[in-house]
Amino acid sequence: MEKYTVIGANWKREVEIDETLFDRNSERCMEAATRILEDCANFLPEEDLTSILICHKNDTSNFTMIKTSEALINAGFQEAAELFK
Repeated sequence: MEKYTVIGANWKREVEIDETLFDRNSERCMEAATRILEDCANFLPEEDLTSILICHKNDTSNFTMIKTSEALINAGFQEAAELFK
């Protein structure tokens, strides 16, 4: 398990990802963003979602940009994803 950081407009969260389940870094980052959004109950009212999320493995500076709408769809929030298309 490796830690990944997902960064929004005014927030940052970490999540552990089992890298053996994914072939590419972009897939790992999508999984990290999806897990963070699935846990939306822990977002504060002042924390905003924008159309892009930034993700990276904690020990690297290799950043991946994730469309919020795609991560929301992956998390099962299709209606919310429409707001970001």
